[in-house]
Amino acid sequence: MKRYLMAMMVGLLLSHAPAWAEDAWQAQVRETVGNHDLHRARAQVEAVLRARPADPAARLWQARIDALLNDHARSRSRFDALIADYPDDVDVRFASAQQYAWQGDNEAALEELAVARAQAPDYASVWAFELQVLQARARETRDPGHVAAYAQRHREARAQVPEVADAWPEEALPPFTWRRRRILDIGYEEDYLSGDRDDWRGADIGLQWQDSRDRLWYTRARHTRRFDQDDLEGNVGVYLPMGRQRQLQLDATYSDTARIRPEWSAYAGFYWMPRARWGLQPGVRRTHYESSDSTTASLLAEHYRGQWRYAYTFFFTRLDGGGSAPAHVLDARRYYRDTSHVGAGLGYGKDIESLPQGVLVTDVVGISVFGEHFLDPDWSVTWRLGWTEQGDLYERTGWRLGLRYRF
Repeated sequence: MKRYLMAMMVGLLLSHAPAWAEDAWQAQVRETVGNHDLHRARAQVEAVLRARPADPAARLWQARIDALLNDHARSRSRFDALIADYPDDVDVRFASAQQYAWQGDNEAALEELAVARAQAPDYASVWAFELQVLQARARETRDPGHVAAYAQRHREARAQVPEVADAWPEEALPPFTWRRRRILDIGYEEDYLSGDRDDWRGADIGLQWQDSRDRLWYTRARHTRRFDQDDLEGNVGVYLPMGRQRQLQLDATYSDTARIRPEWSAYAGFYWMPRARWGLQPGVRRTHYESSDSTTASLLAEHYRGQWRYAYTFFFTRLDGGGSAPAHVLDARRYYRDTSHVGAGLGYGKDIESLPQGVLVTDVVGISVFGEHFLDPDWSVTWRLGWTEQGDLYERTGWRLGLRYRF
């Protein structure tokens, strides 16, 4: 949803021409925004404002770019000043509605769009954006009132701007289809250990699917070979929507052999977005091995900025009977071609393990690069390269390659 709203707003900025005549500098700014170089676009606009501080087109671009840079407090202040100076300008109202929508305040966006629609009843872009916001709200909340509000506005658009109505479905919630709601993926990995230790190998196959209530289910079978031993582990889980920008994740694993993997583990985590483009997920996992049990508490914090995602996860594992180990994981990835991405990760902390001779705690540090590249809308390739140092015990260098199919 976050990336969809970003693409929606940039697209409208690039396709929408302001009422004021567009000078050459505006075409240059428009091109820079299209290239996602927002800081350079801001500098271009500020250069115009130094020469013409009251230029309305430059002030409007400045407010828009601040919104795209997630500086919503400054952007809102600029839009309020523009509305005070140009209360009857539909372009200002339209851009103000875009800012509200990107900030996550759909109700305020709809209020601005109602004003813009009253000022320009035949303005197709205003109608289209209003349908977009109404549809997003209805699909996110599934509130019958919101669903009905979208249908009502669509009927009004049919009478006023039929070309816009033709581009949008009559109902906010389309009939359920399984098309591309299922993903099948397979993967293979190898790790090479220092010294004379045997290499590690693993293979897995997984399936995930999204049902008609937007619950995301997944299952995976994993074969692991380490230290000349083999394990087969099963995994099932689900993401349950819990209202606006919140979801509950439940996850469980089981291994009948449990030579390497735990005999079983169970996890519960709650994800929520306290503000636009920020996410938090606290969680706890209980893990059972034949000779020990442990509890791991975790906290994920993530932030989306433009084409980037940044994340930090803290883990704290406590072994039953004594001993604990904290760990940290940093992750940064850049999206390209909308959904493909490439990223890098850094992990460091301590690993705790119960052995017959006692508890073993080792310092661990690891780095990795990874990504997913879409070959077409249905097929993608996943990959990972990594290096880990397990205290004084060994170093491990490895790779993974996977293939995903959406159907």
